[in-house]
Amino acid sequence: MGDVLLQVVGLGLAGIDPLGAALLVGAIAAGAGRTKVFAFAASVFITSVVAGTAMAVLGNRLLENVDDAVPSASSPVWAYLEVVVAAVIVVWLIRRRAPADEDAAPKTQRNISRSTAAMVTAGAAFTVTSALDPTFLATFAVVGPSGSVVTALLSFTIWTLISQVLLFSLVVAFNFGAHERALDAARRWWERRKTLFTALLQAAGVIVVIALLIDASYFFATGKYLTG
Repeated sequence: MGDVLLQVVGLGLAGIDPLGAALLVGAIAAGAGRTKVFAFAASVFITSVVAGTAMAVLGNRLLENVDDAVPSASSPVWAYLEVVVAAVIVVWLIRRRAPADEDAAPKTQRNISRSTAAMVTAGAAFTVTSALDPTFLATFAVVGPSGSVVTALLSFTIWTLISQVLLFSLVVAFNFGAHERALDAARRWWERRKTLFTALLQAAGVIVVIALLIDASYFFATGKYLTG
């Protein structure tokens, strides 16, 4: 189990995600109190650990049950799926470039920050993005073969604490009333770098779309995948 946990620590470091902290910064700025801040953080932590543990423990059994139904590596299903995923990414990129409604975002943040239940729901919804994180999936792949509930629970607890260290650090700072300086520093850091990060994110999306379409087109032309 030691080797598995060591790998999980590395995956957690590789998967450090500032988005959870950024969402909480917005909620705090909109007036969220201590209970709501804790509710969001607890929701992220509990949902991530439970979902990851359940996936790791049940994953092998589910894969065994559906093994015969999974298309083969040479099936055209994957090519069509690549085209669909590319289309979804294109739509997402277009929506990202659309002008934002400056009045709607603060209003949404205020509405969420006024309800503890909404903060819990927001935390659980945010966890869905974690399930799409490559390091989360890699943790699942590392832990899954053991089939151990204890190993899975420890692994996803460690992964969540490390990958969301910015979020949990903000919660601690908020609890001790030391968050204002951290929020100001975070805002200044983000204002200086948001254009670069947005450009990199959009460029990565374009590269993924091109790669998917090239692979799908190659299959339609030759009956084989480039990755095959």
